[in-house]
Amino acid sequence: MYGHTRSPSQWTPEPSVIGEIETSAAGNVILRVGKLHSIGWTQTEHVVLTPDEARALAAEVLAQLGEPVSLRVV
Repeated sequence: MYGHTRSPSQWTPEPSVIGEIETSAAGNVILRVGKLHSIGWTQTEHVVLTPDEARALAAEVLAQLGEPVSLRVV
């Protein structure tokens, strides 16, 4: 789960999280997004990324962290 280390606040009592990341049979990456509760999380939506979009997202995240970007291209 990603995004769960942020504590709930009066403005966001149930913070949004990426609860799971999966790969579909077609090879797309699925980000299962939802709300964090005191006893876990509940999916509210999902985002489907093509392999190229997933690579671009990973590269952008690494760039935001100031990390060198060297992703394998298939």
